[in-house]
Amino acid sequence: MQNCIFFNEMPSECAFLTLDLSGTLRGESGRILLFLSPWILLLAGTALPGDCRPGIALTAVQGLIAVVMIVCLRVVNAGFSGPSPLIPPAIAQPAEGSPVLPSGALFDGKVQLSSFTGTIRPQPDAQGPALPVLDLWLNWEVAARMEKAYDLAVLPVAPDGQAAPKATIQAPFENRYPMTCWNPDLGELHDKIEVPLFKSESGDWWVSFSVIDAQTGQTLEVVTPDGLHDHQVGLGPFRQ
Repeated sequence: MQNCIFFNEMPSECAFLTLDLSGTLRGESGRILLFLSPWILLLAGTALPGDCRPGIALTAVQGLIAVVMIVCLRVVNAGFSGPSPLIPPAIAQPAEGSPVLPSGALFDGKVQLSSFTGTIRPQPDAQGPALPVLDLWLNWEVAARMEKAYDLAVLPVAPDGQAAPKATIQAPFENRYPMTCWNPDLGELHDKIEVPLFKSESGDWWVSFSVIDAQTGQTLEVVTPDGLHDHQVGLGPFRQ
């Protein structure tokens, strides 16, 4: 809808830029500003006798608006109310001495989970019993930018082989730094997610880890270091 506004309501350049930069421009804005359309027709009519100066000025303003829109474009489906961050937010680091396990899983040929660390801790429930939570630190290497703000899906598997009823789906960096912002020039990225476990059981826990489009449910292809192609990779073990 913003494209429709762009071509139909150019006489309101100042109002248009104000709406766009404020982040309040919506699909119905075109209908609200539709009453301004006759003025652009009158302006175009002035160019018919041969006076092209108004048309040139209008085209220049349109180009300027396009540049401003591209520079200030919000990240699609990222939930941002302001401009996208340029660097990842700082996160708490794992306790000193926590084992760092290698992974090397490459998702969509663009982002690689180089290594990870996981610790299990009790988490008091509202009803009282302590349910375990997996704190999972993820170390990423970025080869190329992603076109979508993908989420992370984590399905815990208990020591007895029972899997959780459903996966936990979370946005990287608590939705403060989506994958569309990940820049290969920043080096290794460090993220942390909290994965609630569905029961308390001692032993080695594992998780099935994937990168998913939360809107369509489609998971990205992952290639493991040994060349296997899949849509998930196992991470672990994590001992409770």
